[in-house]
Amino acid sequence: MAENYLGAASEEMLSSLLILSELKIGASAGASTKVPLVSGSFQGVSELLNQAIQYLEFSNLIIGMQLLLLALSQSALLKILIIPALAILFIYEKRKLVIEILMVLLMINPGLTIYVLGIKYIAQEVEINLGSDLNQELKTAHASYLEKRKDQESQMDKRKSTQLQKAEAKGKDKISLLNKVEDAVIGTTEKIGDDLSLIFSDTLEILKSAGEKMINMCLNLFTHILLVFFLLPMVYYYLMRRVLKEFFSININPNPTKT
Repeated sequence: MAENYLGAASEEMLSSLLILSELKIGASAGASTKVPLVSGSFQGVSELLNQAIQYLEFSNLIIGMQLLLLALSQSALLKILIIPALAILFIYEKRKLVIEILMVLLMINPGLTIYVLGIKYIAQEVEINLGSDLNQELKTAHASYLEKRKDQESQMDKRKSTQLQKAEAKGKDKISLLNKVEDAVIGTTEKIGDDLSLIFSDTLEILKSAGEKMINMCLNLFTHILLVFFLLPMVYYYLMRRVLKEFFSININPNPTKT
């Protein structure tokens, strides 16, 4: 079914949007830190992911419009309207208006369904992807990000626990501001053994790699969907309208006479 085909594509895009949004939240969190260099790098990644999200949102919007039109085309009322339109066509004086209405009805049903099923067949034959590859890449990147973040946060907890023990040995019950500042400074120069560097450097690498790849994949997906479900339908409906108009002009008035 045409609805199932578009529905599956829309579900994968929504899943991809959720993952991209979570990755963007992670990048924004890194950008909000005051660690020099690191925060700027995260800000760049956040902007890349935001662009990818925008492309994906536009793509899903176009697919959503197609789904809405398909749902309307399956309406019983629309199908019923075609029958009286055909009947009125032969008795109503202003046949031109009736023909225009009838052509619109036929272009929606079965015209839209025929188009989507045709696109589905072509997409399968030439292997046009409507978001499944993007979704799989995002799931892989997301899993890597979560795994690395969990491991590094564990190391950060150990680091802070060690600092707290040192503070308690000095008769204090919390880590001093000096230690926090010291950690932030070390995090810009030493990547090994420092909790800030550990939690930022590896996750930054994952997010940066994902961001650069996702922006390209989302742009390609948006281009395909814009072409297949926006520009080509215009050509399809134009040609279909020409064919229907020619058909009705021949069958309704096969031997027109000038008055």
